[in-house]
Amino acid sequence: MLSNSIALVADSRKRFNAILAHMIRAVVFDLYGVFIPDTYTAWLNRHGLNRSGQFQAIVEQLDRGESTPHTFYTSLNELTGVPVAEIEQDFHTIPEVDHDVVSIVEKLQHRYSILLCSNGTKRTRTLLEKTDLARLFQTVFISAEMGITKPNYLMFQKITEHLGLSVNEVLFIDDSSRNIDAAKKYGFHTIHYTTSDALRKSLVDYDFTV
Repeated sequence: MLSNSIALVADSRKRFNAILAHMIRAVVFDLYGVFIPDTYTAWLNRHGLNRSGQFQAIVEQLDRGESTPHTFYTSLNELTGVPVAEIEQDFHTIPEVDHDVVSIVEKLQHRYSILLCSNGTKRTRTLLEKTDLARLFQTVFISAEMGITKPNYLMFQKITEHLGLSVNEVLFIDDSSRNIDAAKKYGFHTIHYTTSDALRKSLVDYDFTV
């Protein structure tokens, strides 16, 4: 009896996932920490620092477009003592792309609208071109251009308004648990990104073809 019940639950879950995969019409990806490393978090880690307090406040101002990159670098210099020129060089290094994630997106493109929603500066668009990632996305939402950052629900609202879709037709993928929680509360289906292998497994579990 127990084995039959387990089999029924598994079968029900499989049917639900298949329905979900057919319900989804758009997949929204994060950039930093998914396709490319989160440069700022990595920089802080290298210097034995945490992304909290003043270090979080100055990057949120930058991501909302309320300060310039130079102001951000100067603030980091004042907080850490690292020379501005060195900071600027670190942040202008072109990061390595995770081509496994790119491969997943290229498969999803055949069936779903693919969008990018990133907390980042206006330089993000240049970065997308230099890394050849821009071609993957039909639409790109960048926080500094919009004056709002994830996890503000207004960012998610802009996405659904642009797509003309209901919230349950959107799958949102991000490496931040804070952003995932907010997106889930808004009504999006979500996958918390950790690695490309884990992402592929989650998509397959949801009956996506990747």
